[in-house]
Amino acid sequence: MSAKYFNCDVVRFYRAQHAIIRTLRFFCAREARKMHCNYYIAPGTLANLQRAFTEGYIWGLPGGPGGRRGTWRRLKTGDTVFFYAQSPRSAVVAYGEIQNTFLDRTPFFPDDREGVTNWPLRFRFQIVLPPTDPLLGPGISVTDMFKFPRLKRFENLTDTEGEDLSHRCEDQWRRSDVK
Repeated sequence: MSAKYFNCDVVRFYRAQHAIIRTLRFFCAREARKMHCNYYIAPGTLANLQRAFTEGYIWGLPGGPGGRRGTWRRLKTGDTVFFYAQSPRSAVVAYGEIQNTFLDRTPFFPDDREGVTNWPLRFRFQIVLPPTDPLLGPGISVTDMFKFPRLKRFENLTDTEGEDLSHRCEDQWRRSDVK
C-alpha cells in the first residue's frame, strides 16, 4: 500500500472520529439538560404529612381555580421536594425525589371533606433523607432562607436555594445519623 492511500485513510479516520465526538457532545449535553433536577418546597400540616409518609408516599397540589396545575405539569421524575411542616415545628422534616405524577380526585388527606379532595394533582415520591421517620426528628429550620408567606404553598425553588437547602439537610441529618 502506498503512503498516499495510507494518509487518506488516516485523514478519513480522524474526520470520522471527530464527527463521532461532536455527536456525542451534542447528545450528552441534551441528556444533561434532561437530567437537571428542579427543587420544590411542599408545606403541609402535620396530619397531611403523616398520611403522606405512612400511606403510599403521595403528596397533592390544589386543583381548581387558583390551583397549581401549571407547576404540577412541570414536575418530573427525579425532581427534589422538601417537605415543610407548617406548625408547630415550622421546619423541613424530609426531602425526597418525585417518582411520578397522577390525577386522583378521591379523598386522601385528613383535611379532605365530604368525599371531595382539595389536592387532586398528586405525585408519588421516595424519601431521600432523613433515614428514620421524618416526623420524629426536629427538622431543619429554614426561616433564614425563606420568609412568610413563601412557606404557605407548593412552589419552585431556585437552583441555588435548592442546593443550599439540600446541603443543609444532608449535613444535619447525616451528622445526627452518626451519633
